Amino acid sequence: IAAGGIADGRGVAAALMLGAQGVQLGTRFLVAKECTIHQNYKDKVIAAKDSDTITTGRRLGHPVRQLKNEFSRSLASREYDTGITN
Repeated sequence: IAAGGIADGRGVAAALMLGAQGVQLGTRFLVAKECTIHQNYKDKVIAAKDSDTITTGRRLGHPVRQLKNEFSRSLASREYDTGITN
């Protein structure tokens, strides 16, 4: 199952052509009218470019992509702090 960075039919088709048995989409559905997150967040997701995100959680084996902000930058900078243990 392919996941990450798939946002439209072309991405689905590419993943399937490369041998994926299926695809997982997540962020794409945040902006659907059925999603009850705040409209301000939806607007930020829609306006975001690929350089507006950061990935944290790799150290713990659960990477999460999120919009860059003060909190996500702080979390990323502390993720590999040697004083913090798993």
